[in-house]
Amino acid sequence: MPVLVILTRYNCKRVFKVNLSSIILDLKEMLDAERYSRDTLLTQYKAIYKVIYKNYRHHDISLLLSLKIINMLVGKYERIKKKIIIQNRPYGLVVDPANGCNLHCPSCVHSLSQTEFDWPNGLLTDESYNNFLNIYAPYACYVFLYNYGEPFLNPLTPAFIKKSKDYLLNVIISSNLSIPHLNCRSIVESRLDTLIVSLDGASQEVYSKYRRNGNIDIVFDNIRSLVSEKEKTGSTRPYIIWQYLVFEHNSHEINKAKKIASDIGVNELYLAKPFAVSWDDPNILVKENFDDENIVFKNRIYHINEDIETLLKRKETISDFSMFNNLIPIQSCGNNISNYNEECNFLYTTITMDANNRILPCCAAPTNTHQLVFDHFSGNNYSYNNDFFIDARKNTYIMSGQETSYSHPYCYYCSYKGAGLFDTAPRLREFLSDIKSTKLHKYIDINIIDENKCINTKIKKQPKIISFLRAIGHKIKNCYKLLIC
Repeated sequence: MPVLVILTRYNCKRVFKVNLSSIILDLKEMLDAERYSRDTLLTQYKAIYKVIYKNYRHHDISLLLSLKIINMLVGKYERIKKKIIIQNRPYGLVVDPANGCNLHCPSCVHSLSQTEFDWPNGLLTDESYNNFLNIYAPYACYVFLYNYGEPFLNPLTPAFIKKSKDYLLNVIISSNLSIPHLNCRSIVESRLDTLIVSLDGASQEVYSKYRRNGNIDIVFDNIRSLVSEKEKTGSTRPYIIWQYLVFEHNSHEINKAKKIASDIGVNELYLAKPFAVSWDDPNILVKENFDDENIVFKNRIYHINEDIETLLKRKETISDFSMFNNLIPIQSCGNNISNYNEECNFLYTTITMDANNRILPCCAAPTNTHQLVFDHFSGNNYSYNNDFFIDARKNTYIMSGQETSYSHPYCYYCSYKGAGLFDTAPRLREFLSDIKSTKLHKYIDINIIDENKCINTKIKKQPKIISFLRAIGHKIKNCYKLLIC
């Protein structure tokens, strides 16, 4: 790349901008190309590592950050090209520490009136989660340690959080927090990034109409204990979000909840319009004409710098350069391109595992007609390109709305085309914002870009490339939009 030679006269900061930005620009050209060089791409991958290493001088940190950035780039390519067999690893991980729950909320797999869901109880083991992290975590940016179960029913959950942080993952947990004798100190010490507390009411009578078997006093006590532990240790995490699902029966307590939230010490109160649950309980109705509302009491602080400092104290190597080979896109072959205009976000970005080691494509639950168990994790098997995932990417939505059959992945029949509970773009922006708060903040300016423009915008290299690169110090968004949308 001759431009790089011209600009190496600039200081180290400038070289970083030019190298990383040029690599991203090259990827944009590849999106329109039919053929490209695997060797050249591998060289560029290592170039990102070398540039980051100049700033951190630590193999593990540099390798992890570069792997994650590269994985986003490759994933962008694979999804735009609608590949069926994809080279990128999942950006996001969804893992249930416990399949069971102590509550029985309507419409949930744990509702006492439901018998159709295939969701057997179980607890995730330490060995299973370690093996899962070894395969998927180096490339991922975040992990949701919850799905349908109550995470803190598993006593190993704080340990799971700590192990996730070893891979610089942003860790999010959602809990009902109606758990007596909860070890709040272990949660704070685990360095959990975000804790979402499901609490839909301000009094026991109202709260328990939906959160059945829950005890609101225990929930409030646990929140107070968590806030107290944060103050004792000087920690600002977890960032505590009180999530309040607004129904007809609890909307009159919103103002009371706002007052309690302000007093009790949560970071944020999120008033959300939920999905309809009346199909399970006709007496629980969603509040109509209500728009989501976020009230922030204490701003979020990003902590990747703390996690990096923790890793810097270690001497062992997490991984090696062979991991880059997993991300070298292969040339398209025959039927490796989907013919359909739409694709499911989950099938290109996320992988889910329940506490019984079942691999699923998304956050939905299997039933006797919904084939959503795509594999069973045995400790070393990589499932993201197995027959079920390939079949799903190729045929998603082709029979949308029709009667389902267990002989095909449920993706054939699924009609949901939204971002889902685990919207990828905001999570990637959040992860890149974490990086921004460290030494890389001098080089990265993250902007939210129109998703449609990010694919159609044409970046031409010559003769404007030099002037464009010189402007990157102020606006790198034309490069980073390839990552975040």
